[in-house]
Amino acid sequence: MTVGGKKFDMRIYVLVTSWSPLEVWLHRDGFCRFSTARYSTRKEDMSKVHMHLTNNAIQKKEVDYGSSGMGDCKWPLLPLRLQVARKHGKMASDSMCLAIQQIILRSLFACQQVRFAERSFQ
Repeated sequence: MTVGGKKFDMRIYVLVTSWSPLEVWLHRDGFCRFSTARYSTRKEDMSKVHMHLTNNAIQKKEVDYGSSGMGDCKWPLLPLRLQVARKHGKMASDSMCLAIQQIILRSLFACQQVRFAERSFQ
């Protein structure tokens, strides 16, 4: 998925306050980081670092950094969710957020078993 033709990643903060029972808190104020260059599938463009990477330390060296109207190439999560809703509908936006929550929970469930195994050896 791209937004405005640009790749992005999401930073979502999760706090685990208990492993048994699993208690998880999801912070709503995460953010998205965007590349400065539009994504292209052309073979000759594949070596363009700024098209693939969203790291600000790399992006700020790009000539077009900050000129896209995205400031420092970051968005809070809410504008991303609104963009998805505008382009694909509210159900798609809600579905995306639910899928992200499920990925977080499934990742924690996978770690939960390892966490208990480590405790039993101590």
